[in-house]
Amino acid sequence: MNTERGLKNLEDLLKSTSEGATSSEYLDFVGWSRELRESIEREKRFVGLDQNEQVGRQRILRQLDVLALKHSGKSFLELCWARLPSNANESLEKRSERGPVESELHNEAQLKDQTSDVQAGPVEVFFSYSHRDEELRDELERHLSTLRRQGIIKSWHDRRIGAGREWEGAIDSHLKNAQIILFLVTANLLASDYVYDVELKQAMARHNENKAVVIPIILRPCDWQESPLGKLQALPTDGRAVTTWRDRDEAFLDVTKGIRLVIKERYSKKF
Repeated sequence: MNTERGLKNLEDLLKSTSEGATSSEYLDFVGWSRELRESIEREKRFVGLDQNEQVGRQRILRQLDVLALKHSGKSFLELCWARLPSNANESLEKRSERGPVESELHNEAQLKDQTSDVQAGPVEVFFSYSHRDEELRDELERHLSTLRRQGIIKSWHDRRIGAGREWEGAIDSHLKNAQIILFLVTANLLASDYVYDVELKQAMARHNENKAVVIPIILRPCDWQESPLGKLQALPTDGRAVTTWRDRDEAFLDVTKGIRLVIKERYSKKF
């Protein structure tokens, strides 16, 4: 979605009205535009958006949709791809040919259809793992690269902490914002006091509150069923550890398909 083009097109339409840049609609638009740009910038910096921020972004997009439909007969999503004619009032003239009731129904229908398709950004996937299993984590991340290239996910783990940043605060921030939390399960992970006492407790709390999905990825055979992760549906299929598969690529493909299915079932409106 070309957000900047959509904002520019809508700004031109609002300026073409009788009151132009002094209208209350235009001033509201300026505020919403700033909030939307700030939200997108935060996401680009991989800070992530919490649930309240995502709801706020959807609210802004709905307001922009109302303005776009009122002044052009197009949704904001359509304005993000449209190249409007130099005479922006042309679309207003076409819209005025409809009766008031027909026009209002038309706007409501388009708003309902289009706002459900607006992408709020990729699903953030958090990796909880032991550094001793870093090679397997890298292998899994390579298998998830298609989901990343499609804009469906963005992944984060502690190796992405920049120089000079406080590592515990960075982990806590992403753990609170991630929508999918993967625990790469081995004996090394279960032996980590920080993972067990901090990351796992926070993740399970968010999972139980339906704010995130926790998925155990069983990399090596271990006694994971007796941990808090034991009550969750694990990947690969049947919780069979990746390293026990004859073809490890096949195991990671099974994991990838499982993650894709979770995203489709839970976050399908985003894509």
